[in-house]
Amino acid sequence: MSTWTADQQIACYGVTEESLNAQVLDAMHPFEGSEGDTLFLQSPAQVVTSMLSDVQELIARGESETARQRLNCAKHVIIEKIHIPEREAERAGVA
Repeated sequence: MSTWTADQQIACYGVTEESLNAQVLDAMHPFEGSEGDTLFLQSPAQVVTSMLSDVQELIARGESETARQRLNCAKHVIIEKIHIPEREAERAGVA
């Protein structure tokens, strides 16, 4: 979670990080598996792809500020939700 204030998060993403994370989770369509575990119909990468499509449409409409915020949302998901081995090793102090 960011150390940014809610106002800073809204300026960057258009929403707070808490709201963004909830939206991403909802977009992944979670459901309970047969073992009682949580499964998802979409991966974080699929959610980012959808976000980037939204950005393209916003740019085409001339909505540059909203496009910028939505692009920041996609970057947040990439950084926080997508497993990248190099980044995980760095966080663990291995790299």
